[in-house]
Amino acid sequence: TGQRKRLALLSLVLEKPNVLLLDEPTNHLDFPTLETFEKALLEFEGAIVAVSHDVTFVKKIATQEWNLS
Repeated sequence: TGQRKRLALLSLVLEKPNVLLLDEPTNHLDFPTLETFEKALLEFEGAIVAVSHDVTFVKKIATQEWNLS
């Protein structure tokens, strides 16, 4: 599933969308891919809505955080 995830992320980058809706985007990514993905998201100029249990990822990427319990 890691290969499919990387291919799907590459596809998103090539489409150049205005909004990204991401559901657990860090699942099944190896560390080098995760670092590259985080860097790409930080450079992304559109809006990002992400659902994640990865606290480190959220702290790096989020400008606003909503917690649901």
